[in-house]
Amino acid sequence: MGDLLKICGLDISFQYFVGKSPGFLKHQDSKYASVIDQETKCINHRSMSPWLWPDMLWKMSPTGIKEKISRMWLHNYVEKVVQDRIKELNAKLPEMVEDGLSKQGKFKLLDMLIVKQYLGDYTITDKYIRDELNGFIFAAHDTTASSLMFTLFLLAMYPEEQNKVIQEVDDVFGKDKDRCVTYQDLTNLKYLEFCLKESLRLYPPATVLSRKTENDFQLDKTGSRNCIGQNVALPMEKTIIA
Repeated sequence: MGDLLKICGLDISFQYFVGKSPGFLKHQDSKYASVIDQETKCINHRSMSPWLWPDMLWKMSPTGIKEKISRMWLHNYVEKVVQDRIKELNAKLPEMVEDGLSKQGKFKLLDMLIVKQYLGDYTITDKYIRDELNGFIFAAHDTTASSLMFTLFLLAMYPEEQNKVIQEVDDVFGKDKDRCVTYQDLTNLKYLEFCLKESLRLYPPATVLSRKTENDFQLDKTGSRNCIGQNVALPMEKTIIA
């Protein structure tokens, strides 16, 4: 179930940010999905192995070498997606700028970045666009899958609440279970929303954030930081988890 939800999350994230359905869920043997899964496992392995936190040791380790190969493949894959979309939009960009800039909300992330680049924002390079897509898709699919997995787990633990969700879904969709979900449907699925939010409260998908210090700081005798209000989070290799 977990793997199925990850592929589903990839499908949703890719379509949301790129604007096209890649069909990962339909073709579950997708290399992109398998490489993303390998990348995730490598990153998790490093985060749980303090001896691999120094870059030098990580790059020499078997897992680090495997992660480098998978990351290069992902970069090349998304780079092709970006270049293909730029070619598709080349003839449409002037019209998009003239008619659509005031309605950028209807643009997908990829299209918005390409338009910004076309307008002369030289900070938005092809590499920048590729890295933004990689980051958003990678982070979104994993957190989405994790949240859904914990929600299903909790609903299985509490059958009475599960039955309430099923009844609500039946009331909203009736016998037509195959039609597309609309925004109006989402506003009517109140109890399902409560369950999702409670699951996020109990099992947040991102429980630890690693940041890098900009200034030196000291710990006082009680072990707490004596520089409240400053950006003093510890770097990854020295993170303190309370």
